[in-house]
Amino acid sequence: PRRIKGTIRLYPISIGRESYPIDPTGRHVWRPIAPSARVEVEMTAPSLRWQGNGYFDHNSGDAPLENDFSDWTWTRLSMPEGSTIFYDTAARDGRSTSLALRFDEKGKAFRFAPPPMLDMPMTKWRIKRKVRSDNAIGTAMRSLEDTPFYARSAVTTSLNGICLSGMHESL
Repeated sequence: PRRIKGTIRLYPISIGRESYPIDPTGRHVWRPIAPSARVEVEMTAPSLRWQGNGYFDHNSGDAPLENDFSDWTWTRLSMPEGSTIFYDTAARDGRSTSLALRFDEKGKAFRFAPPPMLDMPMTKWRIKRKVRSDNAIGTAMRSLEDTPFYARSAVTTSLNGICLSGMHESL
């Protein structure tokens, strides 16, 4: 726990044009602003640099998340020509919402039927992690954040028979 100092630059490859409700009542909305981007991180404290694939999104809602959701899983996969994002939520009233979107290199979204959910090992804080996969491949490669209520992980999974890596979160 210390102060950090540096610069993050995000270069959108595509711009998302739509927002999507992520709960059955429409009180919470997700917008993939840049579903595909190139990211450069240059830190002076601590001294480190990184560049690679990334994204930029935004959530908004009319109520605190804990009031409406009991579970939340999100995965973004880098694809050769764009990205794929899965967004699955379970509302406290038992209803659920599922999004499966492929974004092309221009940011146009295409909905498709999501592959089945696959259980991954729980985090150290016992948060359940599930990832979508079409052939029972789904691995948490590295936990990046593990708190009592939220986990972010680098994952591998399979889509259309292709092994892909991406970012995953569970709430």
